[in-house]
Amino acid sequence: MYKFEPSELMKELHKKYFERYVLPNFYHEIYSVIPNKESKKEPRETWYSRFHDEKKLFDCFMRNCSRHWEVLAVGEFDKLKEFYSDNESLIKQIGNADKKTWNNLLSEIFGYEKFEKENEWNCIKQQLLEEYDKENKYNYRYSPAVGDAFLHEYDMLFHNNVTKELCIHKNLEWFKNTVADKMILCIKKADFERFASRFRIWTPYTFALLSEVRVCPYCNRQFISPVLTKDGKSRADIDHFLPKGIYPYFAMSLYNWIPSCKTCNSSLKLARKFDFIDLHPYRDNIGDYFYYSIKIKGDNESGTFITADTIIEDEACQHHLNIFKLRELAEFHSDLVQSLVQRRLCYSEQYIEDLVQSDINLYHTKDEMKAGILGYVPNKKSINNTILGKMKYDIAVQLGFIDDEEDRKLLEKIRRLVYKEGAYG
Repeated sequence: MYKFEPSELMKELHKKYFERYVLPNFYHEIYSVIPNKESKKEPRETWYSRFHDEKKLFDCFMRNCSRHWEVLAVGEFDKLKEFYSDNESLIKQIGNADKKTWNNLLSEIFGYEKFEKENEWNCIKQQLLEEYDKENKYNYRYSPAVGDAFLHEYDMLFHNNVTKELCIHKNLEWFKNTVADKMILCIKKADFERFASRFRIWTPYTFALLSEVRVCPYCNRQFISPVLTKDGKSRADIDHFLPKGIYPYFAMSLYNWIPSCKTCNSSLKLARKFDFIDLHPYRDNIGDYFYYSIKIKGDNESGTFITADTIIEDEACQHHLNIFKLRELAEFHSDLVQSLVQRRLCYSEQYIEDLVQSDINLYHTKDEMKAGILGYVPNKKSINNTILGKMKYDIAVQLGFIDDEEDRKLLEKIRRLVYKEGAYG
C-alpha cells in the first residue's frame, strides 16, 4: 500500500515490445473499419463525408500518439495525465463521433489482447529468428537451428551442459514441448532477470514475476505471487487502472498496469471508472491516507472490532475504500486484532526489556523484539509484501508502539474488557 514502480528492466523490456509490436500499428489502414453501407440509415454520400471528417481527427490523434509513443509506453502516470490533457479536446471529438467504432480500432491498434496471449517460448523464438536471420545463417524455414541457438545461449547463461542433439531433425513444436518448456520452468527466480533480458521475454508472467510485488497493492489481503509450471500456473491479474474500455490508448501503458488479486480486479473494481485524481499505487502512498484502528463496542459491551478510517477527508481515499470494500473486509479480521491485543497484554514493556537483556535473546533491539512478539511489520516498506501488513502495523502502533496518551487510555480500557467473561470467546 506504499508506492512502488516498475523496475528498469521492466521498463526496458516493455519499451522494446511496444516499439516492435505496437508502434507499427499506429500507421494502420483504417478503411478496413468502414461499416457496410447497407447497415447505415443515412445516404452513403453523407455518411462517407462524415467518416472522412472523423478520420481526419483520428489521423491527427494517431500522429500525436506516434510523436509521444515513449510516453504511452513507459511514461509515468503524471506523464500520461499530461498526454491526456494535451489531447483531451481531440479525444472528445472522436468520442462524440462514432465512439464504439473508433474505440474498437484503438483497441486493435494498441493490441493488449495480443500481449495477453504471449508466452515465453514465442518471445525466445522470435528473438533468435531475428538475430540469426540477419547473419544469413538460416532462413525462417530451417527451424532446428533455433533449437540449437537456444541451447547454446542457455548454456552460456547458466553454464549447463545441454545435449544439442535433442533438437536435430525435429520441428520447433516438438522442441518446445519436449525440451524448451522444461528448461524454462527450471530457471530459478534469481536467474530469471538475466534470462528475460537476454531473450527480451515480455509476457504477462514476466510482468508479474519482475514486479516484485507479492501482495495485492489495492487490498493488502491476498498473495499475487506468480506460479508457472507444466501442470499448473497462476499469476496476478493485470488491472488497467484507467479502464481500457474508456482509455484504449493507455491499454499498453506500463504505468497503467497494476498487478492485483482477482477479487479486487475482477469482482470489485471491474470496469468502474478510475481517473487521474484517484490514488494510484505507482504514485501515491495509499496507506498514508487511511488507518486501521481498534474500536470498543461500547462501555457495557465486551470485545472489540476493527475498522478503517480516513486520516484526512479525501474524496480519492473514500473512493478507494468504497470500491475495494476495505471497511467491510476489515470486520472479518477480528481474530487478528484479538491475537495482537492478547500478545500485547502478555508482554509488558518491562518484560520485553528483560527479554532483550537476557542471554537467550535472539533480537538486537527492543523494537526487533516487539516486532517478533506481535508479528507486526517493522517498517512501511515491508507492508507491500506482507499479508495484512498495513493492518498489523496500524494496530501495533495503536497498542503502544508510539507513546500516545489516547492509545494508552484505549489499551487500559481493553485490559479491563479482556478479563470479562466472553470477551474473547
